[in-house]
Amino acid sequence: MRVSPACTLMAAVLLANPAFADEPAVVVRTAGRGDIETTSRQLVFAASRRVAVQLPAQVSAGDTLTLRYDVDGKAFREQFVVADIAIDGERCRLRVSKRSADDTPPRVTIRVESCGRIR
Repeated sequence: MRVSPACTLMAAVLLANPAFADEPAVVVRTAGRGDIETTSRQLVFAASRRVAVQLPAQVSAGDTLTLRYDVDGKAFREQFVVADIAIDGERCRLRVSKRSADDTPPRVTIRVESCGRIR
């Protein structure tokens, strides 16, 4: 496979520009809401789902969050451990971990639209 010089240049610009890079954070403040995005990878395809949740006003890496949400009329209450936090402008992503029923860890991210760094 041959990569064109234009693609190489675009990739270099995107990687070098800090406006396109997420910044790590230890503690953030939230507006109290976000979306859990769960992606499970199967052998051939990946399935993704987003669900709105209430969040604490402050979240730190290492926190355990107990979140309640509804999917198709069924209520869930689950615990997630915040592995790390990445900020991109006024948005942030909380990468969290949980175990699924078959003990395969799905990729779980909580996306927060209004978020600010405390530390």
